Amino acid sequence: MQNGLFFHPAVSVVLLVVLVVLVVLVLILVFHLRAMHGEIVALRQLSQGTDDGQSRNVGEESISFYDKGGRLVFTTHTENIIYIEAADNYTNIHYLSEGHEDTFILHNSLKEIERHYTDYGLLRCHRRYMVNVANVKLMRKEKGAFVLEMNHVGRTIPVSKSYEGVLANCFSPLKL
Repeated sequence: MQNGLFFHPAVSVVLLVVLVVLVVLVLILVFHLRAMHGEIVALRQLSQGTDDGQSRNVGEESISFYDKGGRLVFTTHTENIIYIEAADNYTNIHYLSEGHEDTFILHNSLKEIERHYTDYGLLRCHRRYMVNVANVKLMRKEKGAFVLEMNHVGRTIPVSKSYEGVLANCFSPLKL
């Protein structure tokens, strides 16, 4: 048709590809915004109490962990959790038991733990780690990157650049 309402087939294909790319970019942006919103909500709950208006005292309650099948497999006081480390589809929960560090291997991903336990004071700091902010001794810069020194253990936990701001806000109102 020559009336100008229809494009050449090659132009139509290019427009379709551009439209698909735009839709994918919008979906990626929405995904990242939702992730950032979840981190902001978790930080607000940590600093102001829970969303029901009651103050949550981290460490004064128990925390229960469930495996991928939804079965309860591990419970301890929140204050006993030091950090959690990813290991493929498993996580190693490092906790205090009778004054020394012990490890529980949980068949669940770190991503799932992050989804369910941020309101207990467990925050993601790296693709492989979450920490109990109540057991962070200090955050310092080492060789150009931040690390966390944890109470009760003789190791440091790395902080990815994408989590620096979130963790810095937990410890200080100052921006890094």
